Amino acid sequence: MLRILFFISIFLFGVIRAQATCATGSVLAPEITSISVDTNGDVVICWDPVLDADLIQYNIYTIDGTGANLQIGTVPLGTNCFTYPGASNSSGTQSLQIFVEAVIDCPPTTISSPGLGTGIGWFSTMYLTGALEPCTASIDMDWNVNDFFNTPRYEVFMITNGGPAVTQGTTFSTSFSYLGVTPGDSINFYIVAVDNGGLGPATSTTNLITPDVRGVLIMPAFNYLNTATVIDSQQIDIQFTIDTIADMTAYKIQRSTSEIGPFVTIATIDKVQNMDTIVNYSDTVVDTDSTSYFYQIEIVNDICGFDSNYSNLASTILVSATSSPLEAFNTVTITEYKDWGLGVLRYDLYRSVGGVWELTPVRYFPAFSDTMTFVDDISEVFDGNGEFCYKVVAIEKGTFMESNSNDACALHEPLLYVPNSFLPGGLYNPEFKPVLTFANPNSYSFRVFSRWGVVVFETGDVSSAWNGRFNNSGNLSPTGVYFYVVEFNSAQGDFFTKKGTVTIVH
Repeated sequence: MLRILFFISIFLFGVIRAQATCATGSVLAPEITSISVDTNGDVVICWDPVLDADLIQYNIYTIDGTGANLQIGTVPLGTNCFTYPGASNSSGTQSLQIFVEAVIDCPPTTISSPGLGTGIGWFSTMYLTGALEPCTASIDMDWNVNDFFNTPRYEVFMITNGGPAVTQGTTFSTSFSYLGVTPGDSINFYIVAVDNGGLGPATSTTNLITPDVRGVLIMPAFNYLNTATVIDSQQIDIQFTIDTIADMTAYKIQRSTSEIGPFVTIATIDKVQNMDTIVNYSDTVVDTDSTSYFYQIEIVNDICGFDSNYSNLASTILVSATSSPLEAFNTVTITEYKDWGLGVLRYDLYRSVGGVWELTPVRYFPAFSDTMTFVDDISEVFDGNGEFCYKVVAIEKGTFMESNSNDACALHEPLLYVPNSFLPGGLYNPEFKPVLTFANPNSYSFRVFSRWGVVVFETGDVSSAWNGRFNNSGNLSPTGVYFYVVEFNSAQGDFFTKKGTVTIVH
């Protein structure tokens, strides 16, 4: 029964409307449901059908260059969409005004004609513009509000290298910034608006734009500080690898005596054409014997005002050494190297005795944190002048890049023993010679005098001994007491002398 009443009411409404239309000589304009620009530039407009028994067609208008109405098409009853070909419109360069009028056959013929220009019944296409912001690698987009929408929600779509359209986000504003443009990509954007905060039903699509991204700022793919290595007490060599394809203008070398800074720029290297990816720099305002230094590389782009892109840290290794003469050992303290990407493979500790470096490390250390202490027992090392020096070579995992430390030395005072008698040619103590360790051999002097002050033996060779004969040749000296003088310098340059007597026995 209810269904019968519903259809009767619809029928009566249609009859009344038809009669009212002919009686008044007017008809309502169609309700627009969608007006969009497709990827070909075609403008597609759709509307709800006009419920009028006398409806015969729809006429579609736009506005020409003079501001006058221009009819661009007619569609028959039953057709509720119209396509305005992209080849005939300018939807890619501006927002177009579109009007759809309903035409009824109720003599005289009555239409829902538009007024001149914009106004009630006219609807605009959404015109999207967008351009590259090279310094931020972004596309900044803007578009106009669609006239017939109520609080529309806009969804941004992007097509990359001819692939499928992928949503990039939604907004209730008429602007949007896409971040993260990749150099070399071909990208397109369009906006879809949905009426009533995204609930619909009305929708609208903008034109398709293809921003030129050739000017996008190319950010560096890498900025790596390979090594900071000590050359001597006043020089540290730094090597770093840069991405020369990136749009950078300069590289700042920064230094600190603390891992957490503050860092101070000590040099700026400008980027030049055909620049090598490996950059070397020597820092000569340092004191590597007392301080460990930290370095980093900051990348700068003056055009965009871009900076604060930092490399990893690199720190020099600081070695210190102290002597313990009574215990006959040296204590060596080593700071760690920072900060290779793969870490430190090992530390090689080398030693020199009397200025001569040993060819193989005295000790290997695995990677450690903060500091490492090593005690070197020298109780059986009597060669040299009492100067023991140490240096460390850190080796990186993977690349085997090296970083050298400073040289640190520990000094020991000379030790001297002089016997008081000898038996020339005998089985025991056949010759007379001071036993000396840790003296500077170039400063050594050993002389023996007779009781009358005559020099009977003299040498500057620490290994030479007196055999009891005059200048080690001729007749054997008679039994008796003789005087000696031993003179030498320590490794530190201190002068030592010892005088005494020795007795020849037969």
